Amino acid sequence: MHKILFFSFGLLAFSYSVGFTQIGTFDSAFNGGGFAVFDISSEADFCKGLAIAADNKIIMVGSTGSSSNYKFALARLNPNGTLDNTFSGDGKTTTDIFDKSEANDVSLQSDGKIVVVGSAKINVENLDWFAVARYNTDGSLDNTFSADGIATIYFGMSNDVAYSLAIQPDGKIIVAGSSYNATTGLDFAIARFDSDGSLDNSFGAGGKITTDFNSGYDQINSITLQPDGKILAAGYTENVAMSDYDFAVVRYNANGTLDNTFGTGGKSTINVGNSIDDVKKIILLPNGKILLTGISMESYFDIAIVRLNEDGSLDNTFSTDGIITHNPIPNHIYALDGAVQVDGKILISGSSPYYSGRAFIARFNEDGSFDNSFAVSGILETQPSYGGYFNRVALQSDYKIIVAGQNFSNDFLAARILSGLNMGVLDFSNQTNALIYPNPVNEKTVLAFELSSNQTLSISICDAQGRTVQSICGKKMFTEGRHEINIDTGQLASGQYVLVLDNGKGKTSVRFQK
Repeated sequence: MHKILFFSFGLLAFSYSVGFTQIGTFDSAFNGGGFAVFDISSEADFCKGLAIAADNKIIMVGSTGSSSNYKFALARLNPNGTLDNTFSGDGKTTTDIFDKSEANDVSLQSDGKIVVVGSAKINVENLDWFAVARYNTDGSLDNTFSADGIATIYFGMSNDVAYSLAIQPDGKIIVAGSSYNATTGLDFAIARFDSDGSLDNSFGAGGKITTDFNSGYDQINSITLQPDGKILAAGYTENVAMSDYDFAVVRYNANGTLDNTFGTGGKSTINVGNSIDDVKKIILLPNGKILLTGISMESYFDIAIVRLNEDGSLDNTFSTDGIITHNPIPNHIYALDGAVQVDGKILISGSSPYYSGRAFIARFNEDGSFDNSFAVSGILETQPSYGGYFNRVALQSDYKIIVAGQNFSNDFLAARILSGLNMGVLDFSNQTNALIYPNPVNEKTVLAFELSSNQTLSISICDAQGRTVQSICGKKMFTEGRHEINIDTGQLASGQYVLVLDNGKGKTSVRFQK
C-alpha cells in the first residue's frame, strides 16, 4: 500500500480536534516549555536574523558586545530548541569585522552554508561598510568566500549598512540596505556578489547600485526575488515636502536597472499614516501580488499591512484601498517582521508596551482581519519573565512557527508556536481528501503534500463530468519528503473541479471550486 502524507488545515475530520485546542500556543516540546533563552557572551546580545535549515535546525544571528565593540554573533539550535553542539563546539560563534560589527540578516545557500549580512565600522574614520560573512555548516568561516570568509564594501560616502539579503538560484548573493550621500541623503543601496565573494560587475556599476526618492532619507529593510529574477526592495522614504515617511518599494531588473513596468519609473510609495510609515517585510505571494508588513504612526505606532498588485499599484480588493492598520488600544505596537503561511494567513511579530513591553506574534486572515482562532483574538504574547522583542518570524517544514529576538536582559530568545496546520495520512486505496489551498481558488493555488517514499505521480484537473481539462504533470518522479506545487488555475472557467493524484496503482482526489 502506497501512502502519502498531507497537510490538514482543520477542514478535514482527522487530526483537527487535537490541533484546534493548540492553535496559537507555545509548543511545550520546544526546549521543555516553548522557549529557548541563552547568552552569546556575558555582554549584551541582540538577535536580528533568523533562518530555518532543511533539517529544521534554527540559525539565529545578531550582535554581541559593548556599545563600542559589537561583533557578529551566530547560534544554531536543534529542532527541539537546544543548542546544537555540532556548530562551533557549543552552538555559538562570534566574528570581529573591523572595530565594530553588527549582523542584521541571514540566509542559507542550497549547500547549507550560512550567509550573514550587516555592517562593520572603522572607528577612526567613523564609517560603516556593508559586511558579508559566509560560514560553513560547522560554524567556521568559509575561506572560499573572499579568501577569509568576509567581504566588506563601501559605496563612497558614509554610513553603509546592510539590512537584508537574498540568494539567487545561481548562487549570487544580493545584499541590500542604505548608503548616505551628501547630496541626496540616505539612499536605497544594493550590491551583488558572485558566489566567491567578489562583486558582480554585471550588476549596476561595478556590482553596486543606489536609488534616491526625494533627496531625503531612504532605506531598504527587506528584499525578495521574483521567479523571473527581478528584485523587490522595500523600506521607507522621507517625504520631504510633507515632513513624514512613507512605505517605499522598488523593483529592479536582474541587471540592477529600475523596472519601468512597476509603479512610476520602478518606484512605488504608499502614504499609510500621517507621520512615520516603514516597511519591515516584503513578501511575494503565490499569485504574484506583493504583501508589505510594517509600522505606521498616527497618534501611536500601528501594525500596517499593505497589498500591491504586480505592477506596484494598491490592490483595491484588499480592504477596498489595499491598506489595513491595527491597534487594539491606543499605544505603540512595533511590527518588526512578517511571514505568510501556506494557507495564506499572515504572521506578524514584534513588541509593544500594550503587552507590558512583551514580545508578541499576531495572525491575520488573508483579508487582513485578525484571525480569532489563533491564541487570544489573534495575538499571542510572551510571559512577563521573557518580555523583549520577536524581531523575526519563520516557518519550519512542518509549519510550526519560530520566532526569534531578545529578552529584556538582552539574551538571545527563540520560541516555537503551534500553527494548527497538522499532518494526516492520505491513502491511495481510498478516495480521501488532499490539500489544495485556497479553495475556492483564485488565479493560482497551492498543492502541499509529503511523500513517505519516492513515487511517480501524475497530477491533473478534471471537470465535474470527469473530463481532464488540465495536466499538471504526467508520470513525474517525486522524491521522499515535502513538496509544494504552485498551480495556475487562471484559465479555468468558474465551476466545480476535481484535482486527481494518480500513482499508477491508485488515485486520490480533492474537489475545489473556481
